[in-house]
Formats: sequence, C-alpha cells, structure tokens
Amino acid sequence: MLQQPSRALPIALILLIIIGTGTIIYAISFETRSVLKETIQQNLRSTAGIAASEIDGDAFAQLQPGDENSAAFLRVRDQLNRIRDSDPNILYIYTMRLSGGTAEFVVDADYGIDSDSPGIGQIYTNAEPELIAGFTGPSADNEFTTDQWGSVLSGFSPIRDSTGTHEKSYGR
Repeated sequence: MLQQPSRALPIALILLIIIGTGTIIYAISFETRSVLKETIQQNLRSTAGIAASEIDGDAFAQLQPGDENSAAFLRVRDQLNRIRDSDPNILYIYTMRLSGGTAEFVVDADYGIDSDSPGIGQIYTNAEPELIAGFTGPSADNEFTTDQWGSVLSGFSPIRDSTGTHEKSYGR
C-alpha cells in the first residue's frame, strides 16, 4: 500500500514564507517612516533657518509689549506672512524669545488678522525641548505638538543680530 505524503512540510514552508515576508515588509515600512521623518525634520530646520535669516535681529531685539503697531513689528509680521504665503506647508509662523527661561511670543504673522493670535510677551506654556533648542541652533519637533492652535510639526531657528549673536527663535 502506498503511503500518502505528509502535508506538514508544505504547510510549514508556507507559514515560514508568510512570516518572513511579513517581517521584511515591517522592516521596510519602519525604515521608510524613519527616513521620511528625518527628511521632514530637515526641511523644517532649513525653512526655519531661512526665515530667521530674513529678519533684522537688531530691530527685532528692541520689540517690547505695546509695540504691536510699530513699524518694526509690522515689518516683521509682513515678512512672516510673505514667507508663509510662499510655502503652502506652513500653517503658522511666528517669532519667540526666552525671558527668564520661559518662551514668549514676539511677532505672530496672524497678529491683527486673527483674534486669538498672541501679542508681544504672551507666554507660551507648551515649550517642548526642541523649541528651547531652537534658541541656539536649528531644531525640529520629533513628534507632533498639540496646543490651542492645533497639532503640527514645527521647525525652529535663532534670529541673529548684526554681531551674529542668536537673539530669538522662529517656529512653526
């Protein structure tokens, strides 16, 4: 009598192929996400750096609460709006400074346009480490940040005065 071949070996090989394929797909997906995230972060740092370099750091350093209608404030606000208008990926753009270790807004592109935009000196309570790092060099969020204005990935870079001293930071 002929013996029927065992089905165990073909089933084991099929399962091994399925598990191997799944592992390869997961690894490729993980690596793709990692590369994409790094590319986005690099673009955020680059955009922030270019925007920060366009701002007159000497005039910017002089802005104080109550200067929201001054020519210097309006000039920076209008520059920020032109930058935002040039890139559809920029939702919000503003400048900040550190004051006693606390991040505070200086110029928001939406000031005078949107009723909930911050004025000079308004404290930002959700300052993540990447934002603080942006006061000394280009930085970008590692994860989405959520605040009262929504969930975004942000880039930051210092605004430098005429001596090259980093003065403030730009973000989102």
